[in-house]
Amino acid sequence: MAVDVNSQAGGAGWLSTELEALLALSAQHLSLRNHRSARQFALRAKALAEERHDAVNLAQAKINLGMAELGAGHAEAGKKIASEGLAALERRKRDPELLIQLNRYAAALERSGDAAEALVRQRESLLLETELARRDRQNTVVALQRESSFQQHQRQVEQLEHDNALQSFEIARRTQERTLTLLL
Repeated sequence: MAVDVNSQAGGAGWLSTELEALLALSAQHLSLRNHRSARQFALRAKALAEERHDAVNLAQAKINLGMAELGAGHAEAGKKIASEGLAALERRKRDPELLIQLNRYAAALERSGDAAEALVRQRESLLLETELARRDRQNTVVALQRESSFQQHQRQVEQLEHDNALQSFEIARRTQERTLTLLL
């Protein structure tokens, strides 16, 4: 039973670009296991991304297309296409988007009955999640160290300004004393 997706359900921001709309519709149809429609939207998104030389959206379109092929029973073709998309996304940057796509793909593999490949992808996902968490902690520590260093530097600058003001006052006082001594 194929369930239709309401393209207007996303509200005013739903169709921000045609490519994003095609990818979103493909993903919606995948979640409803309407693989034929998901494949059609993914193919359209892939063609549009290739035309625009948009590597990120091309990778996502390939992942959706691979998952649609997997769901339709074309396991080898689906795995090949989805793996190409994941590899392209990984070459771009190891970020949370890659983690999301890995998790989606692992779930699709599990639904299609390929538990061994699903476990491999889940392992990759866990490793990436650990790496992202570690990187986030490191970035937080570095940011805190920079902030602390900046505050320490700011205190030193304020101390120097205070010392300079005291020295200026002392020089002005001595100059006045000399002037008064000479006048007397």
